[in-house]
Amino acid sequence: MGGGFGPGGGVPPSGGPPGPPTVRGPTPWERRAELGIVKALVETWKDSMFAPEAFWSRVRPDSPWQDSLFYAWIVFGIGALLQLPLRSLQAAQIRQLLYQLRDSMKGIPPQVQDILNQYLIGAGGVVAATISFIISIAFFPLALLLGSALLHLFCMLFGCAKNGYWATFRVLAYASSPLLFYGIPCVGVLAWIYSIVLTVFGLARVQESTLGRAAAAALALPVLSCCCCCGAIGLAAGGLAQMMRH
Repeated sequence: MGGGFGPGGGVPPSGGPPGPPTVRGPTPWERRAELGIVKALVETWKDSMFAPEAFWSRVRPDSPWQDSLFYAWIVFGIGALLQLPLRSLQAAQIRQLLYQLRDSMKGIPPQVQDILNQYLIGAGGVVAATISFIISIAFFPLALLLGSALLHLFCMLFGCAKNGYWATFRVLAYASSPLLFYGIPCVGVLAWIYSIVLTVFGLARVQESTLGRAAAAALALPVLSCCCCCGAIGLAAGGLAQMMRH
């Protein structure tokens, strides 16, 4: 039988006895010259979303990383475009609430007044949402590279980095399929959670590891991020409270 990503190189994520042989090869997106861009994009999205076990069993860890980057970039861009009208509406609503807050607060400290005024100047509804859209699209590749680097660090710590950094990068890129819905309220949270689930299965298959090690690596970064965010919010709240007292 072949190695981990050749013919017959399927490795069960549970670390148990080998299952039926699987043949790894290009994803539909990597065959877009043959299938057409739209069909290849739709088939890759559908397979990764609704048949992740079969999809990850076929993904090669050594294919060009640029292909997976372009796929994730397009999916993220479509998701950002779909949420643009909603983001514009939210920015306008937040601006109106801040106006009401500023007008209703008496004896507000000058520092807080300056912060509110600066935000109100920058919260321009459609303009602010459009600028945010352009920035998020422009910096997405960098965010994906850095995110996969952090994920791979945890993969090395938990012993699921057999096939190297670019295998982890490809997993994170193709696991971004649920980000198509990330801008929809409530659904966006579920999309983020499902993306983590896909990452776990992807790491187990593509890095030829176990589900336990893959889950530990994939969950370490979100847990650490939540802890840091909670700490930052606590510090900010304490600083604001002290500013209000003075």
